[in-house]
Amino acid sequence: MNSLNFSYTVTPADFREAKYYGLFVNRRTPFRAAALVLIVFFVYCVLCVSKVLTFVPAGTIPALMALAYILFWLAGTEREILSYTKSEESLLGVRYQAFFDRQHFTLEIPEKNVKAQGRIRQLYCAYELYRIFLLYTDARQVFIVPTKGLSQEENRFLRTVLRENLDKRFSGVFRR
Repeated sequence: MNSLNFSYTVTPADFREAKYYGLFVNRRTPFRAAALVLIVFFVYCVLCVSKVLTFVPAGTIPALMALAYILFWLAGTEREILSYTKSEESLLGVRYQAFFDRQHFTLEIPEKNVKAQGRIRQLYCAYELYRIFLLYTDARQVFIVPTKGLSQEENRFLRTVLRENLDKRFSGVFRR
């Protein structure tokens, strides 16, 4: 296979996956700290129930704060997703055209007169998640490319082309 040409639409589920990926990447350290606090609290509770330690009610405060922190960011993300899906500027459900060969790409939204094209090496970076590719043309603009309409061979081709051209600027969850 030397090239790949296909059209697709981005669904709310695709957008949600991309949005949560961004959330966890941007807030990785605080989320890990909050998760660690919750795990330590869980172990503490197990030890208290098995009467190894005495329960101290003040010990619940850090766990409640960590839980509130996580719920606050998750709720905010869901609110942003809902707001975007209802926005007139939303690109969900709009038809995209994509073309890739071994060195070039074209991503186009004909309905909105948006087009990004060039050498794949010029992409800022790319990530493969479970059901989507995230292709960053620069630090602020990303194209979501769902894999649900691609065959395994086409998916493998796209992954290989991105890996070969972007090297360390390409990463993700790779299915076997």
